[in-house]
Amino acid sequence: MSLFEWFCERQNLGAIGRLELVRRGFPSRSNGMITLRFVISFTCIVYVYFSLFTSVSSITLENFIIPSILLLFYCLLGFFIRPKPDTSNMGWAGGLINNPFRITDNWNRKLMFFKIVLMPGAFIVESFIQFIQLLLTKK
Repeated sequence: MSLFEWFCERQNLGAIGRLELVRRGFPSRSNGMITLRFVISFTCIVYVYFSLFTSVSSITLENFIIPSILLLFYCLLGFFIRPKPDTSNMGWAGGLINNPFRITDNWNRKLMFFKIVLMPGAFIVESFIQFIQLLLTKK
């Protein structure tokens, strides 16, 4: 935090986004789209495991459980945590350049970063849940 930011925005803070801890609702999608999203998500997970275990001899129970727990934790974070930055206060040039007189634009840019980082985890969980719901309703 620079002194300019502290002096210029000490009393009158700019617009700040928020971090919501909620369960996401699912938009209605066609059965084909749900299946396509599931295939993409499953392919991404398989790719992660194949990139971690390039040789068959490196697969042990410990080497499999730790990445699985980390992947599950990441996906749950992406599903339950929803960062919502205020895009009207992202800095200069749409957030590419820091506004040296505001600290709240830094907070909004960090929220946008976390939103982008958590988006694939939310995509994976939503895809799996909707595909399971689709399978259960087909019975």
